[in-house]
Amino acid sequence: MIVLGIAMGEFASAALLRDGKLLGSSYEERFHRRKCYSGYPKKTIDYLLTENNIQPPQINKIMVMNQTQCGLEYAVVQRLSSFSIEDYVREAHEYYKPILFEGKEVKLLDVFRDKIQKDVFDNDIVEKLISEGETNENSKELRQTIIERHLGKNNTPIKFVEHHLSHAIYGYLYAPIGTKDALVFSADSFGDYSNSNVYRFKDGHIKVLHSGNTHNLGRLFRNITLAMGMKPYQHEYKVMGLAPYAAEKESKKAQRVFDSFLTGFDEGEWKFNTQPKDHYFTFKKLLEGLRFDSIAGGLQAHFEERLKEWFTFYIEENDDCDTVIFTGGLSMNVKANMLLAEIANKNEMQFFAAPSGDDFSHCI
Repeated sequence: MIVLGIAMGEFASAALLRDGKLLGSSYEERFHRRKCYSGYPKKTIDYLLTENNIQPPQINKIMVMNQTQCGLEYAVVQRLSSFSIEDYVREAHEYYKPILFEGKEVKLLDVFRDKIQKDVFDNDIVEKLISEGETNENSKELRQTIIERHLGKNNTPIKFVEHHLSHAIYGYLYAPIGTKDALVFSADSFGDYSNSNVYRFKDGHIKVLHSGNTHNLGRLFRNITLAMGMKPYQHEYKVMGLAPYAAEKESKKAQRVFDSFLTGFDEGEWKFNTQPKDHYFTFKKLLEGLRFDSIAGGLQAHFEERLKEWFTFYIEENDDCDTVIFTGGLSMNVKANMLLAEIANKNEMQFFAAPSGDDFSHCI
């Protein structure tokens, strides 16, 4: 059984498996020599097939990450690889602000026509994205067309896999522990209309314990990074690194701002006093006058406490489970991971930090 796994859109990568054994995987950026390259992982797929002497008709299944939008428009402007800090600020003012505060319909590719790169996909695909945008209705069709033009129509079934389930299976299958029983947490900004899922893998079965789309931890961290004059999706680690330098008294001021919105996780639900209208303009105003290290310290403390509450609830509910796994974009915060490992206590703790192209709705 030969299976090809594909992620395309804002993040482009592929993996090839034979009888459950990983033959190889890579991000497309390695072949383009362009950090954070987005689009379709054509060169990665060609390399994997050539290296393993496999022809496209021999592929038994093609599994594609994301059942809904995956960031094809972002790929056309190469948002992750080409946007400057100024471009992200422009996006906030000219794209998100009119949508969230003025109720207008705005197309990303209208705002960034100057950044469109028509060689990312075939011309007709690019033109369709310019005219229609990527929608939940056309996303699968567009991606299937791209795949079939590359690999041919070989009657190979193409299946679109839910975003967080992809994260969870990856973490479970490739954890270096050989476990049969695991509690898997997956969290990021957004993917297939959820951003915090919990699964129990046991005796060959997967049970969804939690699936929610209300926490704002990823969006908050990304937009505070931008508000502090750094590049989102890349410089969040700098914000995390600044946190220990803050005086506790000052960082508490910033933390109270964040805590006044998302108050905690209780009885299987994220709890809010109120949902912020956005995560850039709202918090930039509320944090005015606070120093950069104080903001970083308050944000990191808020982030850690909310994740600890989430983990504690499900670990206590599943105290017979011997392994805990954390994956998805939020698992890249290594300082929080240290605290989560302490919560896991008697359980084996594994982290599979996987950045993901999650932010495909108006969720700034």
